[in-house]
Amino acid sequence: MKKAPDHAFSLLELLVCIAIVSLLASLMFPALSAARQRSYRVLCLSNQKQLSLAAHHYWSDHQDRSFPYLLASGFQNTDYWFGRLEKGVEGERKLDRTQGALWPYVDASGLALCPSFNYRSPDYKPKALGASYGYGYNLHLAAMPGQTASAYRMDALSQPASTALFADAAQINDFQFPATSTRPLLEEFYYINDGPARYANGHFRHQQKAVASFCDGHVAMASPRENTRDERLPTVWVARLESSMLRP
Repeated sequence: MKKAPDHAFSLLELLVCIAIVSLLASLMFPALSAARQRSYRVLCLSNQKQLSLAAHHYWSDHQDRSFPYLLASGFQNTDYWFGRLEKGVEGERKLDRTQGALWPYVDASGLALCPSFNYRSPDYKPKALGASYGYGYNLHLAAMPGQTASAYRMDALSQPASTALFADAAQINDFQFPATSTRPLLEEFYYINDGPARYANGHFRHQQKAVASFCDGHVAMASPRENTRDERLPTVWVARLESSMLRP
């Protein structure tokens, strides 16, 4: 009986196969990465759409007046538009989103965190034990604490389609431990604004774009204002939003 021929790969054939697989993988990875980034952007757009709808419901229940950025401040907690933040050590404070101004109007339990915000990065500094929405509220629309009369009349807004309501937000912190002046860290930020803020607070985390929702209810991508990127952590793309979309 004849012995079956030996069909084992030679070393050269094996190297050729590895090279072909590597080439195919290198061609596929950019496409897969682009698809992943698109899915992240879609989720973020959906999140902000939900927040925008919640804001419209709030206005409807409050004579078209905007909600405050800061609701109340006590000895133990501060109530913000996004929830109740316990006072104490950075990164160890409790966050209760059920106490936020928009909680009754949004299914916040189903509002996922933006996957493009890397909460596991070594350059990230948590502000609380939990994360907020990852979005900032346009401070130029907010009522002052305890002053309902100072709330902006949303029905009097002249250009709702070009005035931002929320946007991807973050700040680079260099003054609260564990951040230092020599080791700045990225943190969540809760408002967006134009003017005297010390640091930029727009977060262009979607391939150098930020998701922004506008007062008419639509959601779109926004570009950073030219020459405003915070160069202390240039790769995370914190920069300023355009003034024209912030001031009503």
